[in-house]
Amino acid sequence: MSTTTVLAPAQVYELSTFRQPENNGSTPQTSPGQVEDGQRLVATAYSRFSDIQKQSVAWFVAFCGLLASMSTTSILSAVLEIMETFDTTATVINISNALYLIERAAAMGWFLRGTLFGPAFGPIISGIIVTYTSWRIIFWVQASLTGLASLLCFFVMKETLQTTPRLRELRGQGVHAAAKTLWKSLNPILVFRLLSEKNLLCVSLASASMAFNMYSLLTPIRYILNPRLGLTTPLQSGLLYLAPGGGYLLGSLVGGRLSDHIVKFWMKRRGFRLWEDRLRGSFILLGLALPGSTLLYGWTVDRGFGGIGLPVVCMFVQGISQTSAFPSLNTYIMDVMQQNSGKASASHYFVRYALSAAATASCIPMIDAIGIGWTATISSFMVLAGSGLVLLTIHSGGSWRGNQERQA
Repeated sequence: MSTTTVLAPAQVYELSTFRQPENNGSTPQTSPGQVEDGQRLVATAYSRFSDIQKQSVAWFVAFCGLLASMSTTSILSAVLEIMETFDTTATVINISNALYLIERAAAMGWFLRGTLFGPAFGPIISGIIVTYTSWRIIFWVQASLTGLASLLCFFVMKETLQTTPRLRELRGQGVHAAAKTLWKSLNPILVFRLLSEKNLLCVSLASASMAFNMYSLLTPIRYILNPRLGLTTPLQSGLLYLAPGGGYLLGSLVGGRLSDHIVKFWMKRRGFRLWEDRLRGSFILLGLALPGSTLLYGWTVDRGFGGIGLPVVCMFVQGISQTSAFPSLNTYIMDVMQQNSGKASASHYFVRYALSAAATASCIPMIDAIGIGWTATISSFMVLAGSGLVLLTIHSGGSWRGNQERQA
């Protein structure tokens, strides 16, 4: 047995690995997850996990993402019943929902799809519950699913923490020195400092404008469409969430491929790659499809035109546009902030979900004050402003990155 140095991004790990018998007396054999690097046998940090274990972790994290998003939208079908129970207003209920504390990390792959099942099916499930029983059952269902997730965590999630030189260094320090070192790594102020980077700030604000649009659409669906469309039960209004939810799911499948296709197109056309090429597809969606469908939805509902079909189509287009554009923005942040990808992701999601909470809390007071048409107009102009920031990043992002590298 020999001690082998294992290389990973920004870290160096030491693992004990077995040398395989040499093939024909000269070439060492390598096991899956290991590659030859000169005279060293280099193993990936996660090669000790089987494919089944990795897939189980992915499915588990997607399930937790479903619970996180479902917990914020499943009560939307029960807002009117909760109002009657506590003799309060929809505004108060939605403010309490907006202030529900949840931390969302970078969402990719199956995790992103898991988070999108929640908005699609959470209100439908809660609509069935409220139609045939008490709205309180919604929270018992959520508690049960969360308990299931905790149980799965015990069996599915394996320890992934690597013994790094930094951890070994902490063990040799005193309590005060170790706490000081940890604070440098965990200091939340660093997350806010990264927002001084122009490309991160612009793309985060563009992503936040989409989140504002999403939650200002989802939150008041039953409050607005029930009286206008003559819907009488929570189940009927819950079915309306299939339109944006289906759009979210389809967009999550299309968005990544669209982003990759655009990058390849510009690489072939120009002969080399720029990180900002990935943003071009999201600019079209943010500048045309999303604000257009939002305006059409808002004013047709406001004027009582188009029956139930036109608002449903508009919500579906909104859903596709939002989640088709999001992978480009999210991946761009990971590309240009590789040395601080974790903190950059935290900065992005802080801005995004701060505006989501603002939309959840403010949309019904805005609708009561100025109507759904003008509320949709404000949301559309916010998305248009976000598309302008994306366009600015496409044209100036390269020079911004150059300045960052020179300052570093």
